[in-house]
Order: sequence, then structure tokens, then C-alpha cells
Amino acid sequence: MNKEKIIDEMGSIPDRFIEEARPVRKRRRLVSIVCPIAAALVLTVGLGLLLPKLLPGGKAAAPKAEPMAETEQKPADTREPVSGESSAEKGEGSVYLLNAGVRTAQDRTSARSVQSIRAFTEGLTGALMDGADGNTVFSPVSVYIALGMLGETAEGASLDEILSALGAETLSAVRANSRALLASESADDGRTYVNLANSLWINNKYACDSEILEGLAGDYSASSYWGDPADNAFSAALRTWLNTATGGLLSESVEGVSLDNDTVMALFSAVCFRSPWRSPYSENSTDKGIFHSPDGDVTRDFMHRTEAWLRAFDGEGFTAVCEDTDGGSVWYLLPDEGVSPEEMLKNGGYDFMFSDRSGAQVLRVNLTVPRLDASRDTDLIPALNSMGVVSCFSPLNVDFTRLTGEGLYVTKADHSARIVTDEEGIMAAAYTQIDLTPNSAEPPEAPRVIDFVLDRPFVMFVTGVSGQPLFIGIINDPVS
Repeated sequence: MNKEKIIDEMGSIPDRFIEEARPVRKRRRLVSIVCPIAAALVLTVGLGLLLPKLLPGGKAAAPKAEPMAETEQKPADTREPVSGESSAEKGEGSVYLLNAGVRTAQDRTSARSVQSIRAFTEGLTGALMDGADGNTVFSPVSVYIALGMLGETAEGASLDEILSALGAETLSAVRANSRALLASESADDGRTYVNLANSLWINNKYACDSEILEGLAGDYSASSYWGDPADNAFSAALRTWLNTATGGLLSESVEGVSLDNDTVMALFSAVCFRSPWRSPYSENSTDKGIFHSPDGDVTRDFMHRTEAWLRAFDGEGFTAVCEDTDGGSVWYLLPDEGVSPEEMLKNGGYDFMFSDRSGAQVLRVNLTVPRLDASRDTDLIPALNSMGVVSCFSPLNVDFTRLTGEGLYVTKADHSARIVTDEEGIMAAAYTQIDLTPNSAEPPEAPRVIDFVLDRPFVMFVTGVSGQPLFIGIINDPVS
């Protein structure tokens, strides 16, 4: 999950799919130089880039191929996303790109602009935990941004349901919060790496509204890719994008990602977080111990700190201890004996999670925590249904005509997340996938069911500089 591995991941894409991007859209305040790390990412991640040719009525189709041309790297304003144009020879399975640029956010002070998404996070957490077996591991930020992008294509009752689930009155509020999250949480300083990446994968048989695509690029930093969903190379490029966006941490889940032949558009929102502890654990102190899971005692690896100065909080029904990383924090919330994680969250855990946590005291703590490797693949549709998002999944009552003018409905809403801790630090990644197909398409097959036996009765959440939980885990077993 270092930069070399990401470069190796990208090296698997055939050359004809990769072309360097250069910014062209609304260059209002471009900085004079680009961060070397951001430039390296752009050089590595950039795919073949062609701006769509506009059709009558403001529609944009998949761009036509042009002879290969050299491109010029230009700096990107961290607050103003950029698009690029280059040309590539069209080969079978060509991938076209309207690029939103790479946000480096060298100055992360815009964290103050992030508005709390507590209502959404609380509703989603409860819906995912309801009746779930094993661990609940997810990124509320990934799902929030994915639903925001979906809302940009919706109208009528479909849009109203999405906004209600997001806890927002208007799309403008969602856009502003998404911009703030993207700007504040992005980081790559050689130790801490935080990346929020978004994209649209569009069937090149369909024309798209260029203003909406530009809005998605501007407000969500979403790159748009055109290709044939039936082409294996298009799905391969998508998987490479996902592996790069998640630092390779979800490679097993990504391996199964592909697009149905009748998919008109697929939305993806990914989050990757990697940061070392401020003070690493000693591997010599790691030992085996008994872990009391709901299904019985298991043997796991435990890490130890002795009399460490850590922030701690004694809440109603739980105790919380914080481990700081170079670029964020990991809070462990341990329910009191006889109190379930669900009860703990409802009776004060959420209040603490979304507070400024100024009531925490710095105390000496003998800390024992398990090495963690918890993951989950989740079908979001039942959870979203319980949150009032219903019409989006019905071909009869839905309205997603804004982007393509076609009658579409959501046939897939999947989420995959993983959190890993060891003596050095924490790594976490997640992505959300939302697929739209024509109303006339055949109903999708029953969703794939994946059984996980992941048991551990504590809650953890990972924050960046904004304080907004980037990842939440209800852990019933530290190793999944």
C-alpha cells in the first residue's frame, strides 16, 4: 500500500488506455507549482483523456479518438478541480476520460468548513447493524458522497428521498460539504496518506448532459470514463482504478467487480486512509491472548502499551480511549459489562462520536488492543430502503433522467470496507458502487450473498482532521 505498489497496480493497464491529463476547465486560480507527490500521482493514475464533444441540447457523447498528441502537466488549484484533454488512438475497448484532477489539499485548514453528517451516519449505522451478523465495517463518508452524486442525476421523489436520507435540505448543501471533505481530508506527506476519489463509468452508447458532468467534476472531483460495459478491458480499467483508489487494501473484493452489459452508468466513491501511530507499539510486547467474542473465546494477537499518556473519556455506559496517528485519530469505545454496542451508541456513543471531545482527559493508560483485520462487503439497498430511499430501486416510480434523458433506475448499491491495525499504524479503505440501468432492462438477479463470521463487541471510528468519522467499525472479532 505504498506508492510503489500503486504504481505497479497501474502498470497493468495497457498503454493504449493511459494518457496523461492536462487541466483545461475553468482555470481561475491555478497555483504556480505542483506538489511533487501530486504530480507523481497524476502521472501514475491519469487515464486517456478526451473532452466530450457537445451535442445539441447540451448533451455530451463519448469523445471520438484523435491521433496521439503530447500533453503538458500543469498545476492544479487545490480548491478548484481541473479537467484535462489529451488524445489517444482508439483501439478495441478504448477508455475515455473527463478528468476531475487530483486534490492534494496541501493546506488542510478547510476542515472547519465540513458540516456534521451525524443524522446520516447515525441512520446508516443503525440500518447496517439491524439484524447483521458479525462485524459492521463501513465508511459513512464514501456512502454520503456516492449518494450525493446519485442525487445530482435525480429529480422528483427520488431526489427528495436521497436528500432526506442525507439529512440535507438541498443539493447545494451536499455539494458544499463534499467539496469541504475532499479538500480537508486529502493528504500525502510521506507518512500519512488520505485519498477520497470519485468516478463515473459511462456506457459510450449514451449521451450525457455536459453541465451535470462538469458539476460532478467540480463539486465531487469525479472523473468520468466512457467505454463499453461488455468490453473486458473497460472492467479491467475500472478494477485498476478501484485498486489504486483504495491502496490495494480491498483487492479481493475488487477482483469481483464488473459492469453488466446493460449498465448505463456506475458511480464509485472510494476512501483510503493510511497513517502511522504517533508512537509505534513494540513487536516484542505483542502476545497471544483470549478474546471473548459473542460466539465463544478465541485466541488472538494483542498489542500492549504500559502507562501511556492517552486521551480517555468515561461516558454513560462506555469508556473511550484515543490513539493518535500522524494524520488523525482512532477512538476505541468499549461498552460497560452487559451493555451492547447498539445500546451504547444510542445512549451516548453517538453524542461522543460527534462532539468536540473536549471532555476527554489525558491519563496514564495500560492499553491492550487486538491486532485488527476487519472487513465487510455490504448490499446497501436494504439499509437505504429502511432510511426512506425506496423509489430509486423501482423502474416504475423513479426519475434519473437528468444526466442522460433516459429512464433509469438503481440496480446495485454495494459497499466494501476494511480496517487493519498493527504495531506500526492503521490502514483503512472503502468504496461504494451504485449502478443504473434502463427501466426496460431485465430485472437484476438476486444480489450475491456473502456470509462473514466477524464477532467483536466494541466500536471504533477513524477520524481525519475534520473530526468527521471516515470509518466506523462495530467489531465482534479482531480478525476476519
